[in-house]
Amino acid sequence: MKSLFVILSFAGILISHTVAGNDYTFGTVDSTVELIQTTTVFKPFFPGFVVTKDFVYTQGANTRTIRGIRITDLKMKNGATAELITAIPAAGTTTDVTIRFTSQRSFGIKSIVAVYADP
Repeated sequence: MKSLFVILSFAGILISHTVAGNDYTFGTVDSTVELIQTTTVFKPFFPGFVVTKDFVYTQGANTRTIRGIRITDLKMKNGATAELITAIPAAGTTTDVTIRFTSQRSFGIKSIVAVYADP
């Protein structure tokens, strides 16, 4: 009985690890904001190395206050982490954003970044 519990526990941990992605939401993403850009961030893997990629969103002449950023990891098993470098969307004064993606060793980066602003 004890060994069955250990096997089922291990299987549950293994299954939950294989389907977990690195999805993030920074700031506010609800019905009061408007989607202004969606971009796929991609960088291929390099065997044995961790790869990084910076996503920079800069607005043109019509600047709007960014209220939220949603990042969806498309590599469900071995996705990249995301870190805000130059923006805090909840502060209310953000118009430009830099996000650094860092992969797991020997895996690439493939995520969707959605930027939301005031209407």
